[in-house]
Amino acid sequence: MDTNQFKLRDYRRMFMAAEAPSDDEMIGIWRGVNKGVATLVGFRQFVKEIHPTACGLYGDNIKVEQVSSEDVRQFGWRPKLDEFGNLRRHDRFQVQRPDGLGLFGHGAKYSYRNGGNRRFSSSRLLVDRVVKIDDQHLLGRAAIRTIFGNIPVAYFMLERAN
Repeated sequence: MDTNQFKLRDYRRMFMAAEAPSDDEMIGIWRGVNKGVATLVGFRQFVKEIHPTACGLYGDNIKVEQVSSEDVRQFGWRPKLDEFGNLRRHDRFQVQRPDGLGLFGHGAKYSYRNGGNRRFSSSRLLVDRVVKIDDQHLLGRAAIRTIFGNIPVAYFMLERAN
């Protein structure tokens, strides 16, 4: 999916018209592209891996080399490795069913607070909502939880990695 053709208002409209994916539809590896404030701090691409556990669905973000939006199809989503050659995973999340709360409550929720991250990790403030665009694409909205409510920081498109 060519994300360069869409503006933030287009993502909002698509999000509002879509429904949450089922648990089975979310399982797998997803290549992601951020759109919005998150790109200003250099966080343009990422990979999410979602897998079932005995306690439900959980996911991990996998760090990737950042490239320009023009180069992403050719050079994007190359995972970063740790000193032992393992994927650099960070910011684990629990996948939760839609709760119907707020304007975006019809989307599945990726809860970093319930993902097992360290108690004082800033990632625990992240709340992602995700809807299904088609069998190969999910659309997400990332927000930071504050005492004043959730502050949106990005929309992101996820494409299933085959």
